[in-house]
Amino acid sequence: MQKVLVICGPTCVGKSSFARFLAKELNGELINGDSMQVYQEMKIGTAKESEKEMKEIPHHLFDIKTIKESFSVAEFQRLLRKKIDEIEGRNHLPIIVGGTGLYLKAGLYDYEFLEKGDTDLGLNQKSTKELYDILNDIDAETAKEIHPNNRKRIIRAIELFYETEIGKSGLNKKQKHEPIYDVIYIGLTREREQLYKLINERVEEMFNKGLEEEARYIIATASKDSTALQAIGYKEFIDCDDTELIKENIKRNTRRFAKRQYTWFNNQMKVRWVDVENKTNEGIYDEIKEELGEWLNG
Repeated sequence: MQKVLVICGPTCVGKSSFARFLAKELNGELINGDSMQVYQEMKIGTAKESEKEMKEIPHHLFDIKTIKESFSVAEFQRLLRKKIDEIEGRNHLPIIVGGTGLYLKAGLYDYEFLEKGDTDLGLNQKSTKELYDILNDIDAETAKEIHPNNRKRIIRAIELFYETEIGKSGLNKKQKHEPIYDVIYIGLTREREQLYKLINERVEEMFNKGLEEEARYIIATASKDSTALQAIGYKEFIDCDDTELIKENIKRNTRRFAKRQYTWFNNQMKVRWVDVENKTNEGIYDEIKEELGEWLNG
Protein backbone atom coordinates (compact mmCIF):
# COMPACT_ATOMS: atom_id res chain seq x y z
CA MET A 1 0.00 0.00 0.00
CA GLN A 2 1.08 3.57 -0.69
CA LYS A 3 2.43 5.33 2.37
CA VAL A 4 0.88 8.63 3.45
CA LEU A 5 1.90 10.72 6.46
CA VAL A 6 -0.72 12.96 8.06
CA ILE A 7 0.09 15.83 10.40
CA CYS A 8 -3.11 16.61 12.27
CA GLY A 9 -4.35 18.26 15.42
CA PRO A 10 -6.22 21.34 16.59
CA THR A 11 -5.96 24.75 15.02
CA CYS A 12 -3.04 26.93 16.16
CA VAL A 13 -0.93 24.01 17.43
CA GLY A 14 1.89 24.40 14.90
CA LYS A 15 1.08 21.85 12.20
CA SER A 16 2.28 23.84 9.19
CA SER A 17 5.72 24.62 10.57
CA PHE A 18 6.35 21.04 11.64
CA ALA A 19 5.05 19.65 8.34
CA ARG A 20 7.53 21.83 6.41
CA PHE A 21 10.31 20.59 8.65
CA LEU A 22 9.33 16.95 8.12
CA ALA A 23 9.06 17.40 4.35
CA LYS A 24 12.68 18.52 4.26
CA GLU A 25 13.81 15.64 6.48
CA LEU A 26 11.84 12.92 4.72
CA ASN A 27 11.95 14.07 1.08
CA GLY A 28 8.26 14.86 1.15
CA GLU A 29 5.72 17.15 -0.49
CA LEU A 30 2.86 18.81 1.37
CA ILE A 31 -0.83 18.43 0.54
CA ASN A 32 -3.46 20.69 2.05
CA GLY A 33 -6.00 18.89 4.22
CA ASP A 34 -7.91 22.01 5.31
CA SER A 35 -11.30 22.67 3.76
CA MET A 36 -10.86 26.46 3.67
CA GLN A 37 -7.26 26.86 2.54
CA VAL A 38 -8.33 25.76 -0.93
CA TYR A 39 -9.75 29.27 -1.47
CA GLN A 40 -7.36 31.84 -2.93
CA GLU A 41 -8.85 34.88 -1.23
CA MET A 42 -8.92 33.40 2.26
CA LYS A 43 -5.45 34.08 3.61
CA ILE A 44 -5.53 35.92 6.93
CA GLY A 45 -8.56 34.17 8.43
CA THR A 46 -7.23 30.69 7.60
CA ALA A 47 -3.71 31.47 8.87
CA LYS A 48 -2.38 30.42 5.48
CA GLU A 49 1.38 30.18 5.04
CA SER A 50 3.18 32.96 3.22
CA GLU A 51 4.29 32.63 -0.39
CA LYS A 52 7.89 32.46 0.84
CA GLU A 53 7.11 29.54 3.13
CA MET A 54 5.24 27.72 0.38
CA LYS A 55 8.21 28.07 -1.96
CA GLU A 56 10.51 26.22 0.43
CA ILE A 57 9.02 22.86 -0.61
CA PRO A 58 6.22 21.75 -2.96
CA HIS A 59 2.70 22.56 -1.70
CA HIS A 60 -0.45 21.11 -3.29
CA LEU A 61 -4.21 21.83 -3.16
CA PHE A 62 -3.73 25.30 -1.69
CA ASP A 63 -5.39 28.26 -3.48
CA ILE A 64 -7.06 26.07 -6.09
CA LYS A 65 -10.51 27.70 -5.93
CA THR A 66 -11.99 31.18 -5.80
CA ILE A 67 -14.74 32.00 -3.32
CA LYS A 68 -17.21 32.16 -6.21
CA GLU A 69 -16.62 28.47 -6.96
CA SER A 70 -18.09 25.49 -5.17
CA PHE A 71 -15.94 22.81 -3.58
CA SER A 72 -17.08 19.49 -2.17
CA VAL A 73 -15.66 16.64 -0.14
CA ALA A 74 -16.03 14.42 -3.21
CA GLU A 75 -13.89 16.77 -5.31
CA PHE A 76 -11.29 16.93 -2.56
CA GLN A 77 -11.18 13.12 -2.45
CA ARG A 78 -10.54 12.92 -6.19
CA LEU A 79 -7.84 15.62 -6.18
CA LEU A 80 -6.12 14.27 -3.08
CA ARG A 81 -5.81 10.75 -4.45
CA LYS A 82 -4.46 12.08 -7.73
CA LYS A 83 -1.81 14.12 -5.89
CA ILE A 84 -0.79 11.14 -3.78
CA ASP A 85 -0.19 9.12 -6.95
CA GLU A 86 1.79 11.96 -8.55
CA ILE A 87 3.99 12.51 -5.49
CA GLU A 88 4.69 8.79 -5.08
CA GLY A 89 5.56 8.70 -8.77
CA ARG A 90 8.36 11.15 -8.01
CA ASN A 91 9.55 8.86 -5.18
CA HIS A 92 8.59 11.50 -2.63
CA LEU A 93 6.51 11.06 0.51
CA PRO A 94 2.99 12.55 0.49
CA ILE A 95 2.49 14.55 3.71
CA ILE A 96 -1.00 15.85 4.37
CA VAL A 97 -1.32 18.74 6.78
CA GLY A 98 -4.65 19.97 8.09
CA GLY A 99 -7.38 19.73 10.62
CA THR A 100 -10.53 19.01 8.61
CA GLY A 101 -11.22 15.47 9.75
CA LEU A 102 -14.03 14.68 7.32
CA TYR A 103 -11.85 15.65 4.34
CA LEU A 104 -9.00 13.45 5.57
CA LYS A 105 -11.22 10.44 6.14
CA ALA A 106 -13.03 10.82 2.82
CA GLY A 107 -9.73 11.02 0.96
CA LEU A 108 -7.87 8.25 2.75
CA TYR A 109 -10.63 5.73 3.47
CA ASP A 110 -12.90 3.66 1.21
CA TYR A 111 -15.57 6.33 0.93
CA GLU A 112 -17.63 6.33 -2.27
CA PHE A 113 -19.33 9.41 -3.65
CA LEU A 114 -21.89 9.22 -6.43
CA GLU A 115 -22.37 11.92 -9.01
CA LYS A 116 -25.59 13.87 -8.59
CA GLY A 117 -28.24 12.68 -11.02
CA ASP A 118 -30.24 14.90 -13.38
CA THR A 119 -33.65 13.47 -12.52
CA ASP A 120 -36.14 16.13 -11.44
CA LEU A 121 -38.11 14.72 -8.52
CA GLY A 122 -40.03 17.94 -7.91
CA LEU A 123 -38.43 18.30 -4.48
CA ASN A 124 -37.86 22.04 -4.70
CA GLN A 125 -41.61 22.62 -4.79
CA LYS A 126 -42.15 20.93 -1.43
CA SER A 127 -41.82 22.44 2.04
CA THR A 128 -38.86 21.46 4.22
CA LYS A 129 -41.19 19.56 6.56
CA GLU A 130 -42.68 17.61 3.65
CA LEU A 131 -39.17 16.76 2.46
CA TYR A 132 -38.08 15.57 5.88
CA ASP A 133 -41.18 13.38 6.15
CA ILE A 134 -40.33 11.81 2.79
CA LEU A 135 -36.76 11.11 3.87
CA ASN A 136 -37.96 9.65 7.15
CA ASP A 137 -40.23 7.26 5.24
CA ILE A 138 -37.60 6.02 2.78
CA ASP A 139 -34.41 6.21 4.87
CA ALA A 140 -35.17 6.78 8.54
CA GLU A 141 -31.59 6.02 9.59
CA THR A 142 -30.22 8.86 7.50
CA ALA A 143 -33.03 11.18 8.58
CA LYS A 144 -31.87 10.83 12.19
CA GLU A 145 -28.46 12.24 11.18
CA ILE A 146 -29.85 15.38 9.50
CA HIS A 147 -31.43 18.39 11.18
CA PRO A 148 -35.10 18.71 10.10
CA ASN A 149 -34.40 22.27 8.89
CA ASN A 150 -31.34 21.44 6.77
CA ARG A 151 -33.21 21.54 3.47
CA LYS A 152 -30.12 21.13 1.26
CA ARG A 153 -28.93 17.93 2.97
CA ILE A 154 -32.46 16.50 3.11
CA ILE A 155 -32.94 16.96 -0.64
CA ARG A 156 -29.56 15.40 -1.42
CA ALA A 157 -30.35 12.41 0.82
CA ILE A 158 -33.66 11.83 -0.97
CA GLU A 159 -31.98 12.12 -4.38
CA LEU A 160 -29.30 9.67 -3.25
CA PHE A 161 -31.93 7.15 -2.24
CA TYR A 162 -33.58 7.21 -5.65
CA GLU A 163 -30.22 7.09 -7.44
CA THR A 164 -28.93 4.10 -5.46
CA GLU A 165 -32.12 2.41 -4.19
CA ILE A 166 -30.38 1.90 -0.84
CA GLY A 167 -29.66 5.48 0.24
CA LYS A 168 -26.85 6.94 2.33
CA SER A 169 -27.30 4.53 5.22
CA GLY A 170 -27.18 1.58 2.81
CA LEU A 171 -24.03 2.88 1.15
CA ASN A 172 -22.38 3.35 4.54
CA LYS A 173 -23.08 -0.28 5.43
CA LYS A 174 -21.55 -1.47 2.14
CA GLN A 175 -18.32 0.38 2.83
CA LYS A 176 -15.79 -1.11 5.24
CA HIS A 177 -14.56 2.29 6.47
CA GLU A 178 -10.98 1.14 6.17
CA PRO A 179 -7.98 3.13 4.93
CA ILE A 180 -6.89 2.51 1.36
CA TYR A 181 -3.36 3.70 2.13
CA ASP A 182 -0.71 2.80 4.70
CA VAL A 183 -1.35 5.92 6.81
CA ILE A 184 0.34 7.14 9.95
CA TYR A 185 -1.28 10.01 11.85
CA ILE A 186 0.99 12.29 13.86
CA GLY A 187 -1.13 14.56 16.02
CA LEU A 188 0.34 17.65 17.61
CA THR A 189 -1.07 18.74 20.95
CA ARG A 190 -0.33 21.08 23.81
CA GLU A 191 -1.79 21.93 27.21
CA ARG A 192 -5.33 23.19 26.69
CA GLU A 193 -4.97 26.58 28.41
CA GLN A 194 -1.79 27.31 26.48
CA LEU A 195 -3.53 26.39 23.22
CA TYR A 196 -6.42 28.71 24.02
CA LYS A 197 -3.95 31.49 24.82
CA LEU A 198 -2.29 31.01 21.43
CA ILE A 199 -5.68 31.03 19.71
CA ASN A 200 -6.61 34.34 21.34
CA GLU A 201 -3.24 35.84 20.37
CA ARG A 202 -3.59 34.63 16.78
CA VAL A 203 -7.03 36.22 16.44
CA GLU A 204 -5.62 39.54 17.67
CA GLU A 205 -2.80 39.23 15.13
CA MET A 206 -5.28 38.45 12.34
CA PHE A 207 -7.19 41.65 13.07
CA ASN A 208 -3.93 43.61 13.03
CA LYS A 209 -3.13 42.13 9.61
CA GLY A 210 -6.51 43.18 8.16
CA LEU A 211 -8.90 40.31 8.79
CA GLU A 212 -11.93 42.58 8.89
CA GLU A 213 -11.24 43.97 5.42
CA GLU A 214 -10.62 40.47 4.05
CA ALA A 215 -13.81 39.09 5.61
CA ARG A 216 -16.00 41.99 4.46
CA TYR A 217 -14.71 41.53 0.91
CA ILE A 218 -15.43 37.80 0.94
CA ILE A 219 -18.94 38.27 2.34
CA ALA A 220 -19.69 40.82 -0.38
CA THR A 221 -18.19 38.70 -3.16
CA ALA A 222 -18.96 35.05 -2.42
CA SER A 223 -22.24 33.46 -3.39
CA LYS A 224 -24.73 33.13 -0.55
CA ASP A 225 -24.41 29.33 -0.42
CA SER A 226 -20.61 29.33 -0.63
CA THR A 227 -18.86 27.08 1.86
CA ALA A 228 -16.38 29.91 2.38
CA LEU A 229 -19.01 31.81 4.37
CA GLN A 230 -19.24 28.94 6.86
CA ALA A 231 -15.64 29.41 8.02
CA ILE A 232 -14.79 30.64 11.49
CA GLY A 233 -13.19 34.04 11.15
CA TYR A 234 -15.58 35.05 8.38
CA LYS A 235 -19.10 34.00 9.30
CA GLU A 236 -18.94 36.12 12.48
CA PHE A 237 -18.87 39.28 10.35
CA ILE A 238 -22.19 38.49 8.68
CA ASP A 239 -24.86 40.95 9.82
CA CYS A 240 -22.63 42.35 12.59
CA ASP A 241 -20.74 45.65 12.77
CA ASP A 242 -19.43 45.49 16.33
CA THR A 243 -15.72 44.73 15.83
CA GLU A 244 -14.98 43.86 19.45
CA LEU A 245 -17.97 41.51 19.63
CA ILE A 246 -16.91 39.85 16.38
CA LYS A 247 -13.39 39.42 17.69
CA GLU A 248 -14.57 37.75 20.90
CA ASN A 249 -16.95 35.50 18.95
CA ILE A 250 -14.11 34.35 16.69
CA LYS A 251 -11.93 33.55 19.70
CA ARG A 252 -14.75 31.61 21.37
CA ASN A 253 -15.73 29.74 18.21
CA THR A 254 -12.11 28.84 17.46
CA ARG A 255 -11.58 27.49 20.97
CA ARG A 256 -14.73 25.38 20.66
CA PHE A 257 -13.61 24.17 17.23
CA ALA A 258 -10.24 23.10 18.64
CA LYS A 259 -12.03 21.07 21.31
CA ARG A 260 -14.21 19.38 18.66
CA GLN A 261 -11.11 18.57 16.60
CA TYR A 262 -9.57 16.68 19.52
CA THR A 263 -12.78 14.73 20.00
CA TRP A 264 -13.13 13.90 16.32
CA PHE A 265 -9.57 12.65 15.82
CA ASN A 266 -9.63 10.61 19.03
CA ASN A 267 -12.87 8.92 17.99
CA GLN A 268 -12.20 8.44 14.28
CA MET A 269 -8.50 7.73 13.83
CA LYS A 270 -5.56 6.09 15.54
CA VAL A 271 -3.40 9.13 16.20
CA ARG A 272 0.10 9.18 17.65
CA TRP A 273 -0.15 12.33 19.77
CA VAL A 274 2.96 14.38 20.53
CA ASP A 275 2.98 17.12 23.15
CA VAL A 276 4.77 20.05 21.49
CA GLU A 277 4.95 22.27 24.58
CA ASN A 278 8.42 23.83 24.85
CA LYS A 279 9.70 21.71 21.95
CA THR A 280 11.35 22.82 18.72
CA ASN A 281 10.51 21.05 15.46
CA GLU A 282 13.74 19.12 15.90
CA GLY A 283 12.65 18.03 19.37
CA ILE A 284 9.26 16.87 18.11
CA TYR A 285 10.93 14.91 15.33
CA ASP A 286 13.38 13.27 17.74
CA GLU A 287 10.43 11.92 19.73
CA ILE A 288 8.88 10.12 16.75
CA LYS A 289 11.93 9.54 14.54
CA GLU A 290 12.28 5.86 15.40
CA GLU A 291 8.58 5.16 14.86
CA LEU A 292 8.58 6.96 11.52
CA GLY A 293 11.67 5.05 10.43
CA GLU A 294 10.07 1.70 11.22
CA TRP A 295 6.90 2.72 9.38
CA LEU A 296 8.77 3.96 6.31
CA ASN A 297 10.91 0.84 6.13
CA GLY A 298 8.12 -1.57 6.98
